[in-house]
Order: sequence, then C-alpha cells, then structure tokens
Amino acid sequence: MGERIRALADPNPVDQLACLVLRVLAELSPCTERSFLEHVLGAEAASHSHTRQLAHSALLKLKALAFIEFSQEHVAITDEGRGCLRALPVVIARRVP
Repeated sequence: MGERIRALADPNPVDQLACLVLRVLAELSPCTERSFLEHVLGAEAASHSHTRQLAHSALLKLKALAFIEFSQEHVAITDEGRGCLRALPVVIARRVP
C-alpha cells in the first residue's frame, strides 16, 4: 500500500484532486455518484463541464487504486481507501493577513 500512497502524494494537481475527492467520499460514503457530484460541483454537476470531467477522472483513479468501489449506483470508500487517508498528512492552510 505504501507505493499507492506515494502515488497520491505526488505534487501533480490531479493527484491532489484525487486526495480531496477521497476525503469528501469518506464523509459521504456510501452515496450515489450523482449526489457526490452535486455535493462537490453544485450547479455544474448536471453539465458536461471540464470540472465535472476532472472530478470523474479522480473517481476513476481512486477506483483503479482500489480506494473506492462502485456497486450498482453507489460509490463507497474501501478499507484500503480509509487506510490511505489515515496515512496522508493533514495540511492546514493559513491565511496571510
């Protein structure tokens, strides 16, 4: 599993998005893909926007890593996905006044 975690730790924006998507899914799981997209994208969830495509690509990446699974219409985080989240550092951003 360590190798998979390193893959998500890459500074590549797509990998960072996958980490964020995994964190959101941990809160919503199990949920439908549609409800997840509505939660994350709001009004753009129904469109075929670039933002929606990025979110869908992140879901596919997480599925390929076995961090989430699709069953019927639902998306759920796996035990391996939860383990990945525990291993990821928590980054707290501070605003500069």
